[in-house]
Amino acid sequence: MSEKEALLKTLNGSLKNMPETINSMVQQYQTASITMSIIGIVGAILMGSLAAFLLIKSLGDDNYRQHEEIYMMLCVIGVFCAILALILLVVFLFSIQGAIAPLPNMLSDILSSNS
Repeated sequence: MSEKEALLKTLNGSLKNMPETINSMVQQYQTASITMSIIGIVGAILMGSLAAFLLIKSLGDDNYRQHEEIYMMLCVIGVFCAILALILLVVFLFSIQGAIAPLPNMLSDILSSNS
């Protein structure tokens, strides 16, 4: 058997395993994307809860209104946390949408990394 025949035999054997390999790659991509999206969504919800707590605490308590610096700081931090939570929520919702339909995202990732 020549080297060419051995190489063709090896390639043909590898091509038979290709669909299984691609399927496992897609499953790993989906699992990683869904996991990171869920962690991000939970983080965004926690950040939104913190923002709501800070805003309610600062607006509802008269003790903070006597100390204007603390009152303003709590309001600014609360608004910042609310905006950041909203941005994170939108980003991770798009990310989980990409995990549900992984093939177009995988192809775009591969094509963008090669350029």
